[in-house]
Amino acid sequence: MPRRRRNGPAVGLFGRLGAGNIGNDATMEVVLAGIRARQPSVVIDCMCSGPEEITRKHGLPAQHLHAFHTQPRGRRGPARTIARIAAGAVVDAWRTAAWVRRHDAVIVPGMGTLEATLQERPWQMPWSLFLLGVSGRLFGVDVAFLCVGASHIPEPANRWLMVTGARLAHYRSFRDSRSRDELAAMGVPCRADAVFPDLVLSLRRPETPAPDGPLTVAVGVMAFRGSNTERGRSEAVHATYVDAMVRAVVRLLDAGHRVRLVIGDAEDRDTALAIEEQVLARRAGAAGYLPFAAASSFDEVLAQLAACDVVVAARYHNLVAALVLHKPTLAIAYGDKHESLLASMGLPGHTLPIRTLDVELLESRVVALHRSREQVEGLLRQHHEAVLAEVDRQFDELDSALFGQRRTSPSSSRSMP
Repeated sequence: MPRRRRNGPAVGLFGRLGAGNIGNDATMEVVLAGIRARQPSVVIDCMCSGPEEITRKHGLPAQHLHAFHTQPRGRRGPARTIARIAAGAVVDAWRTAAWVRRHDAVIVPGMGTLEATLQERPWQMPWSLFLLGVSGRLFGVDVAFLCVGASHIPEPANRWLMVTGARLAHYRSFRDSRSRDELAAMGVPCRADAVFPDLVLSLRRPETPAPDGPLTVAVGVMAFRGSNTERGRSEAVHATYVDAMVRAVVRLLDAGHRVRLVIGDAEDRDTALAIEEQVLARRAGAAGYLPFAAASSFDEVLAQLAACDVVVAARYHNLVAALVLHKPTLAIAYGDKHESLLASMGLPGHTLPIRTLDVELLESRVVALHRSREQVEGLLRQHHEAVLAEVDRQFDELDSALFGQRRTSPSSSRSMP
């Protein structure tokens, strides 16, 4: 059994953190602040996708989610690939169990953890979530899925692994009621679980000067290749998406607007550069095109969006950043979560489908949003104030669920290595 100690509880953060997704890393920062405000002596470490970055940025001990997280060099036959996956799954089972048992609680911080809107293999995050749930139950460690997103999971293997992991959790909360309903429909007893706003919405709006000059549109782009059901034609899906975004940007430029491309994940950079290249080939020297600069943090995304009048984006946390800034916002949606997010902030119907994007409609919606910007900004300001209180309540509830019985007996906590 782990040896006891007399300082604060040992808490692990678990998930796709430190790997270039700006929204996920912003979520982690909010969670760190929320936990430390209530448990000042807490000891935190991570099992995540980018341990080096987490240690560099936050000074936290961290290890990788997967033992074999690097791709082998050269070609490998199917037999060797399968053997490598199987060996990795076995090693990860041991590693995850050994890591989980050292903690009082492990938290999966927000994010679209239980979604199937993008591509995921069973031996990737689904297997990790399954191992987390089983290990928590096996060693009596409380596992919390904190304010997560969920969707219907059509692939049987992914669904069973992810649903089992969520079912075994000690605590769950969701970032919208649709996520809770989807998980309940797949057999998780979560109808009574709480729903709170996305945690990153609790960030305070920075003071920034109002944009001046012509209407400036931030166009958030991503490396969109469809869901698991589209894996066989993912490159065709990506090409169609890039073409649609090029046409959308050209349409906005031709209407006399300025345009700035924005990303929300390091993997989006190449897509943004491809869109930029094609836009400039079609409209060489366009005065309204603002050169692309890849953001690498949520603060940088906020700074880029603050200089724009209207935001059009696909990445969920690009939309969240726009809402934090009280910007008129239009989502290019690849899942129901976009509508849920915007509706929760008083902007229902502010979405367009990513797979059948109508660029003329997009430009007209942008103009309409800009015309009603004062009304939209006032509405977002009102909703944002309510969000701040709700997220504060989320952390109070989490603290009670995980540490309520430990407050008078800190010596009951497990040791960190």
